[in-house]
Amino acid sequence: MATTVLESKLTNHLNSMSSNFKASMDEYLQYEKGSLLRDRYRFLTNLQNGSFGKVTCALDTTTNEKVAIKSMKRSVPGVSFMARHEISVMKRLGYHPNICQLLESFETRKYVIMVLEYIPGGDMYDAIHNHTDLGMAYQDDTELFARMCTQLVDVIQYAHSKGIYHRDVKPENVLLMSDGDIKLCDWGLATSAINCKDFNVGTEKYMAPEALGKHSSSETYNSRLADSWSVGITLLFTLFGKCPFRKALPSDVNYSNFLKSKAFLYDYYPNLSSTGFLAIVDRFMVDRDLVAGIETINSDGVRKGFTLDQEYKFELLQGFHTPIEDSDEEAEDKTEKYESTGDGHLGGEFYMFDQEAVNELDEAKFTEDSSVEEDKENNVGVRCSPPIDISSSSGHTNKMSVSSSMKSYMVGSSSLFDRASPSIMNSVDTIPEEEYINSSSKNEDKLDIDNYILNFQNILKTHDDSEDDELSQNVLSSDTLC
Repeated sequence: MATTVLESKLTNHLNSMSSNFKASMDEYLQYEKGSLLRDRYRFLTNLQNGSFGKVTCALDTTTNEKVAIKSMKRSVPGVSFMARHEISVMKRLGYHPNICQLLESFETRKYVIMVLEYIPGGDMYDAIHNHTDLGMAYQDDTELFARMCTQLVDVIQYAHSKGIYHRDVKPENVLLMSDGDIKLCDWGLATSAINCKDFNVGTEKYMAPEALGKHSSSETYNSRLADSWSVGITLLFTLFGKCPFRKALPSDVNYSNFLKSKAFLYDYYPNLSSTGFLAIVDRFMVDRDLVAGIETINSDGVRKGFTLDQEYKFELLQGFHTPIEDSDEEAEDKTEKYESTGDGHLGGEFYMFDQEAVNELDEAKFTEDSSVEEDKENNVGVRCSPPIDISSSSGHTNKMSVSSSMKSYMVGSSSLFDRASPSIMNSVDTIPEEEYINSSSKNEDKLDIDNYILNFQNILKTHDDSEDDELSQNVLSSDTLC
């Protein structure tokens, strides 16, 4: 009997100690052990672990929907400030369809807690790195890639309109919905200062060159333009699975080559198309023009593609089609009409041209070329200087080789050969293009093959005429002697 009473007292004492221990345990730690957080959120699984905290998936028992719980340790210096800063920024941003929404925030004794919208598709980095179906779709489907780009640029511009600059745009912070839509997250490094004095803030691979390195206390960089650069690097990673630079400083070999000639990125990304280069490199990274970049992506990019593989498919669709066979009567009529002309043919086929239509096209082309030259003379469309000056480091940036231009001339201006392939660039362009053409063409991005050939023909004609004159003089001289 005494033993039973003793065991009962011991059990009650242990239960009391357990209750006291649980009561002393942080509320978030109790949540990880199975208790409801705020009598509402039930732990499901870990999503991400970090040095300063973690992200878990939880079930909101009031709505029966999944949420993401982001916890940050208050004991780590600076973490509490950063967490409260991110909460403040997200409240200021409010709702946007491409922002991972903040649902609730509170603090426990040891943690700052953010309850966020749950995004089921993970992030862009993992999707590309692990070659998931969605990651491959962004690389293969031009329309899906363009939609993702549009959403990313739209949310960046929205934040800028609110006076907030992200400063850490990268694939890890682009979350993916199952339908391919994206949500931008992690606003902890965002700033409201457009002229920022805080250098080296962000992730080095994606940071703009002007935001890196050592600077004096009086120097600043433009946060809005820095976000545009990061968007460009993020899109290059999405397409090709690698970043061009470890750090955009002259000490980085790739970046040093890029400063000498931006065409270096054609060698680094051999599958990058001219349209992809124009939209991502020229517009986002060099000009820092988000509007122009997204316009190029949604027009030429969607049609022609951002890689050479996509561009090749576009060329096939444009240049080749399955001919519709004529009926026997139509074929006989065409044969009779053709034979009556007495013209020859190639390969059993013939082509009929409307000369008046051709003349009209020639006149329209001449008018267009004249207006372009006039715009150049009047300096139409002059842009402000970008934060980095690439062209000043090289006398010829991203110019085509002569062989590439000749191919383009032969197959049409929308050809795959608008840009020389890396093998052509390496074998032919060992001498700058200016060595091949006269000085009047040096400032052109593309050779004027028509004038080049015409000038060459004139030289040959002049040479032939001079030989004829010399021959005539010799004949006259011989007659005189006779």
